Amino acid sequence: LLAEDSPINQQVAIGFLSRWGHQVQIVEDGQSAVDATFYKQYDLILMDLQMPGMGGLEATARIRQRERAEDLPRVPIVAMTAEAMKGDRERCLAAGMDDYIAKPIDSSSLFHVISQHVPGSHETASPQRRSHVEAESAPVDVSSLEPGQVINWNRTRQLLGDDEKVIHELAELLRHQFPGIMHELESAYASEDDEALARAAHSLRGTAGYLGVDPIIERANAIEKHAREGKLDEVRPLFNQLLGEVEVLLAELDMYLESQQQHSADSDAN
Repeated sequence: LLAEDSPINQQVAIGFLSRWGHQVQIVEDGQSAVDATFYKQYDLILMDLQMPGMGGLEATARIRQRERAEDLPRVPIVAMTAEAMKGDRERCLAAGMDDYIAKPIDSSSLFHVISQHVPGSHETASPQRRSHVEAESAPVDVSSLEPGQVINWNRTRQLLGDDEKVIHELAELLRHQFPGIMHELESAYASEDDEALARAAHSLRGTAGYLGVDPIIERANAIEKHAREGKLDEVRPLFNQLLGEVEVLLAELDMYLESQQQHSADSDAN
């Protein structure tokens, strides 16, 4: 069971899990995750911490409470969070979860955690691994770059196990999702809706994480922090910078998708 409201994370997780021979059911909030356990016994639950309505910690507590009350088998629950803060793993374990992985989802980490908690899963095909790890690029100012210099494709390939099909599918979805997230960000700011602004910034941060665009990730993180603290006056300059950076990022995604389309056409012709 995958409890996750982000279409990006849903697609990445399903892409990996289906290739490794697993069947996946998706729910988009904690209450739906709790409800799903009434009708089916799952081998494992991947539980996002921040979801609309009921979050992952509360959902886990309710599942554990029912297991104890009805003497049910304990289903492994693995937390998924974009926070990656010190102490997160401990808080998740204290809440009744069995393990923890950070987002953006890393193919090797996901495979490892499933193999630890699902009997027999280690027998499925493991994710592809790079023969060597490319050196990370130094942090850069995205606004100073041209399309083709923004996305850290080395990091993307490391996260996604060098699976070009998954990368292509993700790029298509990201190209579709980014404008919508930016619209949500702007609308939330215009209406002075702190909660909606924090959610949109959180979504942007997690989405950009798959492309290794650190300046956008850092700015989205700052916007989320200011929104949660009610400091909307700090958001406008960050948002103005994001507009230009995301425009360049979208242009690079277009370049990638066009090159993939041309490559596919050339292969068909041959």
